[in-house]
Amino acid sequence: MLKKKRRSILQSGRKISRQELDKIQETVGVFPRLSRTELAAMNLAWVINNSRSLIFPWVQVKNLASHVLGMVARRVKEDWQERWGYSPVLAETFVDPQYYEGICYKAANWQYLGMTTGEGLVRKGRTYTTISKKIFVKPLVKDWQSLLCSEQLKGRVDE
Repeated sequence: MLKKKRRSILQSGRKISRQELDKIQETVGVFPRLSRTELAAMNLAWVINNSRSLIFPWVQVKNLASHVLGMVARRVKEDWQERWGYSPVLAETFVDPQYYEGICYKAANWQYLGMTTGEGLVRKGRTYTTISKKIFVKPLVKDWQSLLCSEQLKGRVDE
């Protein structure tokens, strides 16, 4: 059985769950003013990650990788809605430039955003470094930026 991830945001340096925000809203009577960064962090469940793509070297089909990435991008919103109860608005992936250029992502019209810092995932009490990676994103809806920085996203994420 899969465990649902709890969505949370950072406020004043500590994590606050959605339930705590709801309690604040009930008590105070207004929704706390959130920055665009806090709203985007709260909405990260709507960003899905393409963690790995592999086509074996002996498979020689011209443009196969970009074709498959395009098919997935067109299909994933409906499949995600059916399985998880909400539709993602953005797909992301990270490419290790020591080994790959990300050419298939470029060919499939993914947008190159830049390089990561190399600091790795932020975990409480842990720090580590990794190599800097290329960040590519594929918008799944037209207004993905405004949606990720809003309170409009609804679905079965942590309710």
